[in-house]
Amino acid sequence: MERVELDVPYGRGEAKAIVRAAVIAEWQRRWDSEVRGRHLYAIQASVTRTTAGGMGRRKEVVWTRMRLGHNGLNSSLFRVGRHETGGCPFCGELETVEHILLHCTCYEGEREIMWGRVRCHVPEDANITDAWRNVSIPTEMVNGKLQYSKCRRYSLNEISKLSVLNSSPVDINLTHIPQEDCVDGWTYDRSTFYSTIITEVSQ
Repeated sequence: MERVELDVPYGRGEAKAIVRAAVIAEWQRRWDSEVRGRHLYAIQASVTRTTAGGMGRRKEVVWTRMRLGHNGLNSSLFRVGRHETGGCPFCGELETVEHILLHCTCYEGEREIMWGRVRCHVPEDANITDAWRNVSIPTEMVNGKLQYSKCRRYSLNEISKLSVLNSSPVDINLTHIPQEDCVDGWTYDRSTFYSTIITEVSQ
């Protein structure tokens, strides 16, 4: 049988997808090699990664300022000549977003509360009963205190099977259930809002 070759042009949608992929690849190459904007690059290395939305105008402005490193903290004010040293008034270290959120001893109380409320997210559409949802996050001892794990959850596939079988968590040894990483992100308990750090960054 004779081989026939057809020259079929791309459709408009196919052409747009190819051009878009090429543009993103070039954008990513330039972002990887750029010398500016490294504060944001350390947070968001991929140009296609989406950011949080739906928080309201004020919170989104604060979120963006924290990500870009342009805010009311002393290190940012120092760059524009509005602060003498850029140092933290409490400990003298360079006052950056990272310093405030992770290191400054002045905010140890707020930081402990913040990390204590973080845990793996369990999607609302997960095929599990409320009883299994309530025990979907394993507990662990941290500094002598029993806390929910911040980095692990019980395998949703496994607890979904148990849920479908109408098994009760009370009758199951949870330590035998495999665990998995926070593949769906994290959930933060917002029942109590502490604005100290956000207020400092957004001024």
